[in-house]
Formats: sequence, C-alpha cells, structure tokens
Amino acid sequence: MENKWHETVKKIYSSLDLDRKVVGIKLFKNEDEFKNEESLLPAKKMNYCLAVASASKGHSNIFVPKTFKIRKK
Repeated sequence: MENKWHETVKKIYSSLDLDRKVVGIKLFKNEDEFKNEESLLPAKKMNYCLAVASASKGHSNIFVPKTFKIRKK
C-alpha cells in the first residue's frame, strides 16, 4: 500500500506546479502503532497552521495534545 501512495503523490507533483510538499495525516489505531512511529515529537509547542507549514516543508512530526499550542480566548 505504501508504494500506491508514492505513485499518487508523483502524479500530483507532475500535474501541479507545487512549491511545497503534499501534506498527509496518519491516525494511529492503537498505542503500539504510535510507539513504533519513526517521526519525532516537536521540541516546542506549535499551533495547527505552523504544524501544517512544517509538514509541507517535508518535516515529519507527531502531534499530541501536549505539543499543540492552543490560543485561549
């Protein structure tokens, strides 16, 4: 299945003139999947927009509630 995604992304890049990378989100089904993930927790808290911008530059991070910066009203 992994290769199937690679082919889809190649088609997107060849069809569109993108300055940034395509962003994908992976949801974990259980804690074991989460623990086996090779991505890193970010060093600082960041908001959603910054997380998406980071991903579009090719960075792979894991986000959990303690790593998100939430604006309080």
